[in-house]
Amino acid sequence: MTPGVLRRVRHTVAVVQISAAIIAASVALVVAFLTPTVTSLRARRQAVHDKFDAALSALLLVQASRQRPQGLKATPAGWTPQEHRALNLRTAESGFEFHIKCTADAKVALAAIAPYVPEVRDYITSKWELREDEEPELRTKVDARRAAAVKSERLFLARRPLPSQGV
Repeated sequence: MTPGVLRRVRHTVAVVQISAAIIAASVALVVAFLTPTVTSLRARRQAVHDKFDAALSALLLVQASRQRPQGLKATPAGWTPQEHRALNLRTAESGFEFHIKCTADAKVALAAIAPYVPEVRDYITSKWELREDEEPELRTKVDARRAAAVKSERLFLARRPLPSQGV
């Protein structure tokens, strides 16, 4: 091999090796940048799902808490009528307090999804109780808005406004 050909071969080998190193470094940088970004997007979208799950669960708990125990119908053996009435009163009071707590917790969960489901704002602010006949409709509204809410979390952009929020 002549010195000119040998020089060209070495030059070609060096270019190939440098190109491979540049490509490997570029891939490593892209992966190093995209992995946390995609992980962050997944976490944000999962957080939206978690808020919707919490709101739907809270609404179901309000519905379930309406069925409160009323106490014992018959006076247990060895109890006085006053003890029986006191037990029934405590049972009814604790059931009512549990319902009030569930309603308050549901309002907190609904407030967390209010940016995604504007219809819930009325339920949060206008009345203290979520009526039994309104609850299934409200659950349907919340569930219907979930997909749009999750999609509103974008990869490189801030959360885009939902169509109902006026764009």
